[in-house]
Amino acid sequence: MSDSSNYVKKNLGPFILGSYFGNKFPAETLMQLRKWSKLKDVNVRWNVIMAFNNSFGNNHSEKALSILKYFTSEVDPGVKRALSSTLRFLSKHHCCGIGCNYDYTPKSCQQRSISYT
Repeated sequence: MSDSSNYVKKNLGPFILGSYFGNKFPAETLMQLRKWSKLKDVNVRWNVIMAFNNSFGNNHSEKALSILKYFTSEVDPGVKRALSSTLRFLSKHHCCGIGCNYDYTPKSCQQRSISYT
């Protein structure tokens, strides 16, 4: 998870954690992602966020938001972009559950919390 290589970064979070483990073992994956969300490693945090940028996040949007809220005060630009991308993806499918008026610019991720309306 903490490997900084592009191959690991592009495949681990969105595909292996989200698409495979998340859809095959959702309860266990959500529990582990919640644990990993508290780690300080930037690559781990990026992978946790990107695990919800697919059908797994789409199928478990409320639980995804409960984990993604930990990242709203993130300072790393890459992690902020991952959060913006994932929230944008989720809002396309769950507009009413996430809040369509959410401003996705990375600057706003530092200042706002995730809306659950």
